[in-house]
Amino acid sequence: METHLIALILGSATILGTFICLNLILLKKGNRLANKILAFLTLIFSAITFQNMIGFSGYYNQLPHMVFPFYPFNGLIGPLFLFYVLLQLDPNRSFKWKDSLHLAGFIFFVYEHTEFLLLPSVDKIKYADWIYSNKELFITKSNFIGNSLRKLFEAIYVAIAIFYIQKKKNELKDVSSSSRIRHLRWLKNFSLMFLGVTIFSCFLYFAFYFSHINLGYFETYVIIIKAAVINIIGFLMFQYTDRFSYVIKTPSKSPKVVHSINGNITIQQVIEMIEIEQPYLNSELKIEDLAKTLKIPKHTLSILINKDLGLNFYDLINQYRVDEFKKRIKKNQHKDLSLLGVALEVGFNSKSSFNRIFKKQTGKTPSQFINNK
Repeated sequence: METHLIALILGSATILGTFICLNLILLKKGNRLANKILAFLTLIFSAITFQNMIGFSGYYNQLPHMVFPFYPFNGLIGPLFLFYVLLQLDPNRSFKWKDSLHLAGFIFFVYEHTEFLLLPSVDKIKYADWIYSNKELFITKSNFIGNSLRKLFEAIYVAIAIFYIQKKKNELKDVSSSSRIRHLRWLKNFSLMFLGVTIFSCFLYFAFYFSHINLGYFETYVIIIKAAVINIIGFLMFQYTDRFSYVIKTPSKSPKVVHSINGNITIQQVIEMIEIEQPYLNSELKIEDLAKTLKIPKHTLSILINKDLGLNFYDLINQYRVDEFKKRIKKNQHKDLSLLGVALEVGFNSKSSFNRIFKKQTGKTPSQFINNK
């Protein structure tokens, strides 16, 4: 009964993973290369869950060559996860020849598994019988070494991915809006979850081996949990692209402030600073932040903007955001993002405020502007 239930869960996971994979491949929003890498990652987990479904359902008697044919692809899980994260952090990242070195783990697992892949059908069926029907299943020394290396290899890559996420968060902390940092938080949380499952499985795996405890279906449960994590990430990617596939850029860390000779700042210098440094891209920018950057009191900056431009601070900043939005639309930079995605990039923090401010300043809705451009 238990084996049939596990087979059902694995079959469902295979179908779901394949569906998510196809949607990610066809997704035209967000970072397309990152989406394709995530699609390949979900496809690998679908293949691994499928081969286990074949085992638990007993169909390996009819499909003997479906007994662990995708095992070597475990060597791609860690590298793919890392490169997916790197592309989320830097959408302009290009692949170099040295990136191919990350295929070393996959090549090693192919070499290690080749002998098994070349076994005749009858031997593969016997092995599957031992794995899926043996109630006294224990870890052999050869399996222990191979699986330990695989788990360690995967954990190292995910840990490196988390390191880069945290590094990016630290870079953005003092120079960008917290909304951008929030876009990193979900990625870090899922990465920690994935790493936690891997480390926990390593711990139990060692305990099983050295204590000679029955392994049971432990490894299968780990596969199901990991597949679920990756599938959730994939689902969020194509379902909520604007929110979870946010283009993260690191703004300048050292703003260029130009002071006049007598120590006072003119409105021209304020405008120059705004246009060069683009602080309006920070969705949580306040007049205090701009005044601090310009090294003048808040009330001085407010009076300067009101007196010389006839605007308040937020009208000025929103004017720059609307202009930046229009520039990006005219340059067709909205092809990979929805209108909301572009609006979030230029500093607006919600769809309602964006629509309201855009219409107030242009007399048109964003959709009307695009249709008439």
